[in-house]
Amino acid sequence: MLRRVKKDVISELTRKTEVMVHCKLSSRQQAFYQAIKNKISLAELFDGSRGHFNEKKIMNLMNIVIQLRKVAYYFAGGFLHSTP
Repeated sequence: MLRRVKKDVISELTRKTEVMVHCKLSSRQQAFYQAIKNKISLAELFDGSRGHFNEKKIMNLMNIVIQLRKVAYYFAGGFLHSTP
């Protein structure tokens, strides 16, 4: 197997392009999304004394974001694939 390092091939790579595709959620996705949103309590996520996130709260917030992304992607039948 031939392996190359990014620094050696960076000049050969094309510019990164990002395309945002906005689409509506299905009724099933909306139901799951709303159920997740209803479970979120910002008061619980914040550390009451300082208004800062602690490590456990950050992990909880990251988990919530992942769950919302799953609703948008997985229940839609998979990730969007682009064709050349």
